[in-house]
Amino acid sequence: MAGCAFVVLAALAVPFIVLGLKSTATIVLSVVALSVVIVIVGRTVNARLRASRADGSYARKFVYVEDDGSARELTATERDYLNTEFQGADGARPYIKYRYASLTPDRRLRGFLLRRKLPRHMDVKPTLSH
Repeated sequence: MAGCAFVVLAALAVPFIVLGLKSTATIVLSVVALSVVIVIVGRTVNARLRASRADGSYARKFVYVEDDGSARELTATERDYLNTEFQGADGARPYIKYRYASLTPDRRLRGFLLRRKLPRHMDVKPTLSH
């Protein structure tokens, strides 16, 4: 992939260098190089996310915030639900809060939250049995 990216970069830069537009060539090279880096990083992150969902470790990063603001561990069903891969526009995908104070579309506090985003003073209750 890196060799292919180098060929694309060179092909894009040659016309600008020939025309004497070295600063434009530098800008084009920079933009293309940045784009290639973004694609490579995105694919790596996506591969890691899929692997963590496949081995079940993805859901361990989350707690569930209740409407009263308390947090609890996830049930086995909820862990399975979070480890399921959904498409971006799938309405059945879980609501994952961006931060503790984020509300659902119906103005409720509940939802899945990354454990590291939980306020430090809060305790996490054990799993409810259902």
